[in-house]
Amino acid sequence: MQYGTQFGGLVNFIMKKPNKTKKMELIHRNTFGSNELYTNFTSISGSIKKFSYLSFINFKQGDGFRPNSGFESINTYNYFKYKINNKLWLSTEFTYLNYIAQQAGGLSDQMFSEDHFQSNRSRNWFQVNWMLYNLHINFKASSTKTISFNLFGLDAKRDALGFRTNRVSQVDSGDERDLIKGDFNNYGFELKYLNRYKIKSKKSNMLLGAKFYKSDNT
Repeated sequence: MQYGTQFGGLVNFIMKKPNKTKKMELIHRNTFGSNELYTNFTSISGSIKKFSYLSFINFKQGDGFRPNSGFESINTYNYFKYKINNKLWLSTEFTYLNYIAQQAGGLSDQMFSEDHFQSNRSRNWFQVNWMLYNLHINFKASSTKTISFNLFGLDAKRDALGFRTNRVSQVDSGDERDLIKGDFNNYGFELKYLNRYKIKSKKSNMLLGAKFYKSDNT
């Protein structure tokens, strides 16, 4: 109930927030490394009166330190917030991730001793396509009481393709590969009432809420 859209457990992802002191802040970083590694991070952020925003794009590519282990990914995040008054604000978020990587395959103990950089898988691939949506409305009834409404959705795909025998030392026969396709679609909304109070000097919290969640995972 506490955290967002993810279906993999209770992890609270705290994202970077907009710059409150500037109308526009631009950050641009490029990184180069061995094995043809290149990464780029570019973000734009700022606050204009009651409106604040943050957008970034992160691109990565490289060949990996073993044969057949190249990868490429692009990730973008967009956050917009509008403060209606001192008690009420709303925000929207959109996250997109596309990732494809060649899988070099595992190594047995003997293979590792012979050459820990080797790979006997050249047709194994893994791909993820991930989109997250969120609308958040927050009302601060008092200094200790908060009411919030959260509407969220996920549209994601995960594909694994390759020669996937359990014996990692077995050479790829060149026959048909296994294809495992995962399709994840879920959405929901939640309404929460949070009250912070003290019992004598002990800080305490009371949380009441309701949540609707519909999942269609194949």
